[in-house]
Amino acid sequence: KGSPRYCSFRQALKIIDSMNYHSYLALQVCGVESVSTVLKGTYASDPELGALISQMLEIGGRIQLNFRDFFKSGNYELSDLINLLHRHSDNRFILPYNKSNEGLFQLLLGYANVIPLVDSSGGKGKVPDFWTNPDPWFQNVRFAGGLGENNLAEQIVKIQTDTGRDYFSLDMESSLRTKDNTFDLAACDRMIRSV
Repeated sequence: KGSPRYCSFRQALKIIDSMNYHSYLALQVCGVESVSTVLKGTYASDPELGALISQMLEIGGRIQLNFRDFFKSGNYELSDLINLLHRHSDNRFILPYNKSNEGLFQLLLGYANVIPLVDSSGGKGKVPDFWTNPDPWFQNVRFAGGLGENNLAEQIVKIQTDTGRDYFSLDMESSLRTKDNTFDLAACDRMIRSV
């Protein structure tokens, strides 16, 4: 259906088709059923998701799979994730890195298409006391959790200090939205100017 915060599958496909450049697009896949469907690569029960994933993979977009605890949940199989990474070795997959998933990332060392997303708050928008650092083998790492224009410059320095990394990406969501939950380009501009 779509909403101010989330577009529908059709809207997403229309956006992708209208873009002149695609490499900066990322698709977040949320919910146990949707993440499991992507991991297995079987879209018969959800052809719209299949079309969207197929289009993202074709254009080289990144796919973010959101799950809290990969092993504990019992909803996912490591073999499905490994097969997905092999099938689409030219595509990048953003996966949540937190204490619950540290063991998973040890098993994913060597997969150049894995991007750890460090968010110790689990999507709750809380800045950690200390930014954890995935294994240095992972070159492309994203950091999230409570980042906004009021603390961004300070937290960038803290991420560098805590992790020893000079190259990383930031992931912000709530701080880039209006009170009615729509994406706010003015907030993006303020964020950039804050650093």
